[in-house]
Amino acid sequence: MAKSMRSKKRRKMRNQKRIKWAPKVNARMQRIAEALNSKDIDITQLVTVKTVSEIKKSETKEKTDDAHMDVDVEVKSRDAKTLKDEDGHYPVWMNQRAVKKHRQKINKIKRVKKKGRNKRGAW
Repeated sequence: MAKSMRSKKRRKMRNQKRIKWAPKVNARMQRIAEALNSKDIDITQLVTVKTVSEIKKSETKEKTDDAHMDVDVEVKSRDAKTLKDEDGHYPVWMNQRAVKKHRQKINKIKRVKKKGRNKRGAW
C-alpha cells in the first residue's frame, strides 16, 4: 500500500535504527531473562506490580491534585480597544500580520473621528 518515496525512506531509516539498537536491546532482554530464570531474584524487583484498585486510586488522586493546583500567574490587564497589555505588548496568539491589520483598523477609526472634528470646528 505505502509505496511513496517518503514511506520507503522512512522504512529504510527505521530498519537502520533497529540494526543500530539491536545489540543493546538484545543485551537488555537477556539480562531480564537471566534475572527471571535465577532463583535469588524475584520478579517484583524488576517490575512494579499494581492491582486495578491501586491504579484507580492513584488516578483519582492525580485528578484531585490537578483540580486544586496553585499557580501563581500574573494576569495583565488589556485595553479592549488596542488589545495591548500594560507593557504595550499584543497577545501571544496575534502574529505580526494580525497586529498590522489591527493597527490599520484603529488608525482608520482615529482618522474618521479627527476628520469629523475638523469639519465642525472649521467655521
